[in-house]
Amino acid sequence: MEIINTIIIALWLMLPAFLANMAPAIITHISGTGKPLDGGKYIGNNRILGDGKTIRGLIAGIITGITMALIQNMLAEYLNMPLFSIIAMITLPLGTLSGDIAGSFIKRRINIERGKALPLVDQLDFVTGAWLFTLIFDYKWFINYFTLPIIIAIIIITPLFHWLFNIIGYKLGVCKEPW
Repeated sequence: MEIINTIIIALWLMLPAFLANMAPAIITHISGTGKPLDGGKYIGNNRILGDGKTIRGLIAGIITGITMALIQNMLAEYLNMPLFSIIAMITLPLGTLSGDIAGSFIKRRINIERGKALPLVDQLDFVTGAWLFTLIFDYKWFINYFTLPIIIAIIIITPLFHWLFNIIGYKLGVCKEPW
């Protein structure tokens, strides 16, 4: 039962990050791509980030993650779950999208085209960003909730959920690739 409780808390803590990571793809599907973050610029023969990273997606992801954390805080007492600090409400989605952007930057530098898979980087870049931003800006909150069992659970379940949601998104036409 302790393992299930750890997984539930891990999912609770990462839900703002998970949704922030999914929101840009959903927004792009609904309203089109928008302006790319890199302004269409190149480093050498490769785009800095590519068309997949847009201003609209960045804003949608941040707003979605913060909104989710606010909703969770309203429910936390009733569900006996952790509260998000104001800083964590911001750093989890902002770090998520920064990690995802960093992953795209790395993929472009090693000549991996947009939409092509880079295992583990695709699944964990946003987690790393969320954790790093939150650790830096809200250290006490982070170490209070992100215990070793929670961190291990997130590292194990995130690639599985990432894969599952990408397949669902692919089947629904939200994602162009099933990974």
